[in-house]
Amino acid sequence: MDTSRGSDANPFEETPLSPNHFGLLSAAVGLLGNGFTAFLLFRDPVWSVIIGLGTAIGLFLFVPAVMVGLLEERFGDLLSLEGSLFSDPHRLAAGIALATASVVTFAWRTTGDDLVVGLSTLFVATAVCYVVVAWLLPDVDV
Repeated sequence: MDTSRGSDANPFEETPLSPNHFGLLSAAVGLLGNGFTAFLLFRDPVWSVIIGLGTAIGLFLFVPAVMVGLLEERFGDLLSLEGSLFSDPHRLAAGIALATASVVTFAWRTTGDDLVVGLSTLFVATAVCYVVVAWLLPDVDV
């Protein structure tokens, strides 16, 4: 019995895993990891949820998009992005921006506790990171 895979085999054909599943798993780990760590440090459930959700959404947007892009390079048209959830290149920028903004908010929260300043920091960091990444990666194929 030949168990080798040809270069035209879909890597997710015989497995229940897909890039979406890896994105959900990454999001769960980000939510629990950063959210729980923030709760242990700050004892503030609101900020823990904000930081955890920002990380989780960012990872959910980022991980599958990168995975599909890397796999498409290797497997060609089998994993076409046309009409896919990951066909917009700015999804990658949004994922990177949200995850980065969560880390910035986490760092800010270690020194301050004003809700307005914290949310402003979150929104400004997200916007700046999104614009920079979208500008640096305008024609990305993911």
